Amino acid sequence: DDGTAREYAGSIEDYIDFVLGRNQPKTQDKAGRKDKPPARAREDAKRVKQQVQDAERAVARVQARIAEIDAAMLDPRPGALEDLARERAVLAKELELAEEAWLEASQQLEQAA
Repeated sequence: DDGTAREYAGSIEDYIDFVLGRNQPKTQDKAGRKDKPPARAREDAKRVKQQVQDAERAVARVQARIAEIDAAMLDPRPGALEDLARERAVLAKELELAEEAWLEASQQLEQAA
């Protein structure tokens, strides 16, 4: 925050929630009403949260398939290893792109919060 580091009193999960703006107490104005962001900001935040969730699912899907391929690579069938290695290389690139999308969406979510 502003180029400085400080110790955070809560757990890592608490800090993640704080950074992402989850489970935070709502502030109240003088009239006792809770502050609400404008509708546009809420829509943007909802869209970005969906992008984060989509990216997380993509990362998990690719990681699961890579794990399946790694297990299948132990199969001694002729030619199986080469096919699996090719598919794994494609999936590794797909995983890299999915992780980049997740990171970008997460950063947008932080900025929106």
